[in-house]
Amino acid sequence: MASSTPPQPDYSTLELDTSVHSSHRFFENNPQQFPEVDRYATADRDFPEVAQPYPLVKHDPPYVPPPAEPRICGLRRKTFFIVLGVVLVVIGAIIAGVVVGVTRKSDSSSAPSDPEDSNDDKSGSPSRDSKDNSTGILPGTDIASVNFTDDYGYNNFIVLYQLKSLAIYMSAYNSSEKKWIVSPVVDGSNGVSLDTVRNGTDLAIDVYWHNTTWRDIHLYWQSPNNAVKTLFRNNISTTEVSSPEDWTYPFETDRFSASDGSSVVSYARECPYCTLYTYVFFQDAEDGIMGGVLFGDNDEGWEDRNFTDITAPATNTSLALASVRATNTSDRGMNIFYQTQSGVLAQLTYNGDSVYEAQTLSRGLSDQSTIVAFSTGFNDTSGDRAPQGFHVLTTDPESDAVLLTYYNDGDWVAGDEVSALSDCAARSIMALNPARRLYCLVDADDGEVEIHEWIWRGEPTGDTDSFYSWDKAGAVDTIVK
Repeated sequence: MASSTPPQPDYSTLELDTSVHSSHRFFENNPQQFPEVDRYATADRDFPEVAQPYPLVKHDPPYVPPPAEPRICGLRRKTFFIVLGVVLVVIGAIIAGVVVGVTRKSDSSSAPSDPEDSNDDKSGSPSRDSKDNSTGILPGTDIASVNFTDDYGYNNFIVLYQLKSLAIYMSAYNSSEKKWIVSPVVDGSNGVSLDTVRNGTDLAIDVYWHNTTWRDIHLYWQSPNNAVKTLFRNNISTTEVSSPEDWTYPFETDRFSASDGSSVVSYARECPYCTLYTYVFFQDAEDGIMGGVLFGDNDEGWEDRNFTDITAPATNTSLALASVRATNTSDRGMNIFYQTQSGVLAQLTYNGDSVYEAQTLSRGLSDQSTIVAFSTGFNDTSGDRAPQGFHVLTTDPESDAVLLTYYNDGDWVAGDEVSALSDCAARSIMALNPARRLYCLVDADDGEVEIHEWIWRGEPTGDTDSFYSWDKAGAVDTIVK
């Protein structure tokens, strides 16, 4: 049988031996093991170093969290001041850029043209090297403009002008690039001498529409001996600089002689619903309005057109041309606006062949008034198309204003001043293309001149108050690179 183990106590079994005290049996204590007290030590003596019987244990102080770092706008102070410094640098750069842009010419950035199309890059244009630079715009230059839609559906605008060197240049804008491209047209390098260009010549330009991928450009100017000159090219590029060598003159217009300082306007088939062929009009030596027509590829060249039975034009009157569109070929044509000798605005309606008539309108003009015009709608009786409308803008240097005369709902109305175009009145030099873009010569801050662009925002069949709605798009880049 297995022996049982008695239960063990749950405390120590050590016992105290009390007999030690009674028997005087103590543990041995050797006094030599401890340092001896120096009873002779005095204040002027060096005391021995106290020995530490046990090494000291170093305890870390209790952790106290550092005070919270102050913040500004939720950011650490250091981060806030770094961000503030960057912001101040950016603001400084923007201010510097604005100042530089204001003191420079618009790039037209311009531009562009239309705010929907552009950059407008509407930043300042590059500064000119010198006020005497022959590549600057001639202060008395005329302006001409035309537009077209290319094969890709982009809007294209061309502005023609003259430089101080008498060279003829153009600025072209394509809505896909959103910038102006400056190119020479007549600069003496393509066999066309600058001696053939009159100082301050009138300018005209048009586009002949063949189809969506093929178009021709014609331009006209006057020589010092009053001959009407022309150049031609097809499928012009508006996205890169073009060369004067690209322009030719297969049908010379030297046979036409205009009066000294005559205005020149031209027309070419603008659209499928527009009058066919190519035309140019000017004043002859007797101040009558005459011109020529080029029938397609007619090898015989230009044929004369004279308008004799009309109210007599004023000498060197401004001429403006607006086309008449119609689905019916016989209802198409052109309208030429001019100033009569009695100082009123007149309208010459021409069907493009041999039929024409003229009437005076209830708009008085002052000397040196400039006339520009564009048309809206169609000359049709069908309700499917917007009705025919005309907008004629005339400068009035005496009142420093641009005035509107318009045709709406079958009536001509002598409208009011177009306040949005007040900048155009001082120099009284304007050009208007069928896309309802207006270009004016204006004074620049540096004593030079610039060409600025406006866009019509009216509704042809809407409230007539909208007829006065023009937005300024900016300056056209004319700086020769």
